[in-house]
Amino acid sequence: MGNNGCGTCNENGNLLIEFCGLNDLVIGGTMFQHKEIHKLTWTSPNRRDKNQIDHLMINGRWRHSLNDVSVKSGTDCGSDHYLIISKIKLKLKKAPKINELSRKTFDLQRLKDNKIGQKFKTANRRRKQWLKDKTWENIKERKAIKIKLNASKSNRLKPKLQSDYRDKDKEVKKGAKNDGRNYVEELANAAEEAPKRGELSVVYKITRQLCGKSRNNDAPVLFKEGKLLTTNKEIFDRWTEHFKTILNRAETNNDIPDIQTFGDTLEIDTELYAMMRSKRQ
Repeated sequence: MGNNGCGTCNENGNLLIEFCGLNDLVIGGTMFQHKEIHKLTWTSPNRRDKNQIDHLMINGRWRHSLNDVSVKSGTDCGSDHYLIISKIKLKLKKAPKINELSRKTFDLQRLKDNKIGQKFKTANRRRKQWLKDKTWENIKERKAIKIKLNASKSNRLKPKLQSDYRDKDKEVKKGAKNDGRNYVEELANAAEEAPKRGELSVVYKITRQLCGKSRNNDAPVLFKEGKLLTTNKEIFDRWTEHFKTILNRAETNNDIPDIQTFGDTLEIDTELYAMMRSKRQ
């Protein structure tokens, strides 16, 4: 759709252009000037033929919000297709004001401590728990081979590095598949044993986790003075104190409701009721 595409357009390309024209779409990769290395999205197994066959499309209404589209050929993703990255700039509506009482507060001053700051970064950068250490080692080795392959200028070394990368990529995918299968089996066994111990909440949690709907509901807890509690013991003690305060109350006579009774009794004319019933019969 733009003037900066690569190569010649074949029949599939013409169909794509026709589709974009009918649906008011713009092909972002053809709009920006880049070197071919940053526009070619696929390389053949022989590493000689390259082409631009992966595209990022955007609605024509937001065409001017798209600032750049480029290809990152050095990304270690175990594929002969390259990663496409775009930069989009949007002007969003002003967010509504949030009630100050419902806003969560965090003790950000503690992040200035190097140890606490590093611990916070580590806790918020957790890797996927189902991958084993051996698989992560293979991923690091595959990445190292990818770096050597991109930096190599020798036609003699490239075939060997390509072969090493393919072998390591197969090893990574096989290990990840086995780790995922073992992780699901461990969760299934835990869900099977939990009802025997009367822990139905564990079954519910594991079911949501396997369905991809697991959520972390650990909200920050504040002390009476407004101080943010961080350790598990402090949070547990605060909840214990809270429930003791609201549940353990002394009995008072005021809790008994005052129900007023009517002074006069209601008189019912039974003779009139019997006469009306006999007429119906």
